[in-house]
Amino acid sequence: MNLRTQDAEAVVELLDPLPLQVHGFTLSNICSRINSSFNNFQSISNPKRRCTRGRYVRRVDAVDEMERAFAIATSVLRGVRSDQWTMRSPCEGWTVRDVVNHMVGGAKMVSVCLSGRGDGVNFYVDHLRGLDPVDAYVAEAAAAVAVFRVDPSLVDRVMPMPWGEATGAAVAAMFMGDHFVHAWDVAKATGQSTDLDPEMAALVRRFAYEYVDVGQRRGPEMFDEERHAPADATAADRLAAYLGRRV
Repeated sequence: MNLRTQDAEAVVELLDPLPLQVHGFTLSNICSRINSSFNNFQSISNPKRRCTRGRYVRRVDAVDEMERAFAIATSVLRGVRSDQWTMRSPCEGWTVRDVVNHMVGGAKMVSVCLSGRGDGVNFYVDHLRGLDPVDAYVAEAAAAVAVFRVDPSLVDRVMPMPWGEATGAAVAAMFMGDHFVHAWDVAKATGQSTDLDPEMAALVRRFAYEYVDVGQRRGPEMFDEERHAPADATAADRLAAYLGRRV
């Protein structure tokens, strides 16, 4: 599948009645904008590229860090009570269950697309129907990691994704950030501690700088304005505030 950006955007509009949010913006916006800033996705996971803020993350680390973010998210999801799945989340219009459904769909997107099976797949469905949300997430997160373990060369290969082509390393970095921030969303919504892994929060914030501050910061369906974070806010709280969440 060689999906052009405009084709991907049209598919998203047809298949996704609820805009898919990634860090507070919608996938349809990513589809139309990601190619123009794609070097910034690559830069945090490619040692041969220098990020605009002088930060580096090795390609080989991208999958490990994605797996680490998945583990953090799993821990948060295990803390959700049965009566909390329908609670409102910090993602406007989404319940806790909606956020987790998005996360499951994202993890499935990684394993399916990077294994070359993404052509014609509708990722914008109810992935949790009839399933335990935590079990569903754990299974799909494991599959997303496994596709890289089976074929480590994926980190350097350019593969077709719903928004266009991307290296495996860039995909891993993107979903590392996406799932870490959504883990914060779930923790915040369900009254759990939002003091999530400070080192991961710092890494994701550097990643966010690279995307958010390259002409992508503001606009309809993009990031909300950066919000104030209290002086005693955790690193994850400060990241959430930077991305427009109320902390």
